Amino acid sequence: QMQKSNGGIPWFADMESSIFMTTAVVNTFGELMRLGVVAEPNAQMKRIVDRATPYLSKELEKAWADFNIMKAKREKEAIEKGLDPSKVKTFLSWSDLELLRACVVCTPSRTKVMNEMLDHLAQNWQTYSNNQRVLSAWLLLNVGKRAEAETIVESLEQNLIHLDNDMAYVAERSMIRLRIQLEAQAMMIMTLIRIRPQSA
Repeated sequence: QMQKSNGGIPWFADMESSIFMTTAVVNTFGELMRLGVVAEPNAQMKRIVDRATPYLSKELEKAWADFNIMKAKREKEAIEKGLDPSKVKTFLSWSDLELLRACVVCTPSRTKVMNEMLDHLAQNWQTYSNNQRVLSAWLLLNVGKRAEAETIVESLEQNLIHLDNDMAYVAERSMIRLRIQLEAQAMMIMTLIRIRPQSA
């Protein structure tokens, strides 16, 4: 009932569509089905996902376009400063990766943008934080890129408990930061179970 006409889901009924809430709902449905908690989506779940798909696809295209604009800008600035533009790194945010995850869940056939983003992760995962590497491995594994996912997992197996040891701890951690950390740990365990069923 809260889902908007554009397919997005808001925090509350009187608010605009939220990318965060829409990806959270779709990704939850996807995990419930993958884990076998829900064998098949019921009519209401299917209707929500079907309506959300165009909204998520549009937002993904925007996120990828923004990424490429930022990448081109940083490379231009590097050239102007006499630096090697190939050394400049531009990153997708955690929200961008969650958005890509939702599109993987609700889009059977991958779009050009999805393929370009997945290729970027497969080629540049070393430059990402440990938390983002976990989500990258999950994404690559779920689109059939097992070898690439396995390479990332091998780099993370020693950091299973402290997945964000490359990020400074602070005395008071925000709830969003804590949620990301816990979600990354859970995703790492699920990915390990699928790649290393005997040792996970």
